[in-house]
Amino acid sequence: MVDVGNDEKGVSVIKENADNMLNKHGYKEIWGIRDFFPEKIENKVKMITAINRVINNSQRISVILVIMEIEAWFLADYNIFSKINKKLTPDYIKEKIGIDLINDDPEVKYNHPSVVINNILKLADQKYTKNKGQIHKIVNSIDYDFLCLDVKQTSKIKAFFLFLKKLHAVL
Repeated sequence: MVDVGNDEKGVSVIKENADNMLNKHGYKEIWGIRDFFPEKIENKVKMITAINRVINNSQRISVILVIMEIEAWFLADYNIFSKINKKLTPDYIKEKIGIDLINDDPEVKYNHPSVVINNILKLADQKYTKNKGQIHKIVNSIDYDFLCLDVKQTSKIKAFFLFLKKLHAVL
């Protein structure tokens, strides 16, 4: 796993290293996960076409496009915030800022999920700065059984479940 630190560089880094990884080091596949933000959702097909052109439609290279940011996956477990601060229940969040975590599909509804997280945390006088410790706290608060069993039944966060499907195929 490599964090290239820049969504726009990810596909080119994969392309630059693909031959070495696949042919010299024996990798069977390469996967990239790329946030779609700050692109507009209308440009999704155009971006997928551009990515496929760069990776030459390789069957051994996949790029999973997260709509809009990977934080959308965090938001699918609508109870994570009450684990961080007891007052941040889904009902409280909906009442105070109109974000309906229970019914919304965060990949579809929220153009900038990290801002949604920040707005929710502001209700508890905190802020989301994408620092490592904060991300660990959020990720460690996710109920993965709930996410993988209950949320899956709702057809939300399709990119996450595409990633899981690929992961299960190799495990």
